[in-house]
Amino acid sequence: MSPSSENALDASLLDSPLLFGRDRDASVRLVALAVVSFPLALVAFSPAGTFGVEFSLSQNLGTVSLILVLAVVPALAAFYNDGLLVCVLLTFGPALAHQLSWALYELDDQRATLGSVVWLSVFVAVLAGLFGFACGYFARRFFES
Repeated sequence: MSPSSENALDASLLDSPLLFGRDRDASVRLVALAVVSFPLALVAFSPAGTFGVEFSLSQNLGTVSLILVLAVVPALAAFYNDGLLVCVLLTFGPALAHQLSWALYELDDQRATLGSVVWLSVFVAVLAGLFGFACGYFARRFFES
């Protein structure tokens, strides 16, 4: 490959609506939502009274709500804007908050390390983000035709 073709490949990858979304402003707002979702999810998944908030999702309800968030939010984002990386980022915050709260407050019997929490969160976020992206992307193509 010549250097000019490599630069063209890099530029086309950065301009791809499949990775970053068709509307950059909407993508920026969705990434901001992804950043805000982590502390909100951490407070919601932590035991009651930990952060001065007397609200906490029980373990079972927390897991169910996490699954719903991980399934619905990236699908809606992909339906309206595409953006594979945006979908993965939308799922990473709640997944990390869920795993981190379980590890910090020893809500399970296993001793989790920070590395295992992060890797499990990345794994869950990539899987859920890809699944949500595929659902939203193909649903949009179905409704457009």
